[in-house]
Amino acid sequence: MERFSKFYIKYIVKSSVVFYTVIAVFIFVFIFISLTIKVDRVTMYPASFSNDRVIINDILKTPVDHIYMYKTQNEKVYFLPAFGMEEIEQYTVIYINTEGNDDIHTISGIVSVDIVTDKYSLLELIFIKAGQKDVE
Repeated sequence: MERFSKFYIKYIVKSSVVFYTVIAVFIFVFIFISLTIKVDRVTMYPASFSNDRVIINDILKTPVDHIYMYKTQNEKVYFLPAFGMEEIEQYTVIYINTEGNDDIHTISGIVSVDIVTDKYSLLELIFIKAGQKDVE
C-alpha cells in the first residue's frame, strides 16, 4: 500500500500531466465512438396496405430497402423487406415481401409506415441536431 501511495503522490498529485492525459484520452475515445455509431432517421407516413402493396400518399425521395409497418405502435410492428418501388401520380407504391408473416393480412387497410430516410452519427445527433426539428 505504501508503494501505491508514493506512486500516487509522485505522478498524480505533484504532476498534472497524467490527469490531463487521461482526460484527453477519454475525450478522444468519446468523439471516436460517437462518430462511428450511426443512428437511423425514421419518417412516418400514413399509408394503405393490401395485396402485398403499400400505397403512400406522397412521393418518396429516397430508395426504400425495408419498412416498418403497424396499425398502432402498441400492437405488433412488422419489419418487411421491400423489393420494388413505383411512383404513380402523387402516390408511391412499395412492393413488399410478406413471407414469414402469416398474420400480416389482418392489418390491411389504413396503416402507418416508418421508413429510414437518413443516417446520422451519434455526435451529430447529440451536438448539432439536438433540439432542432427536422424541416423538409
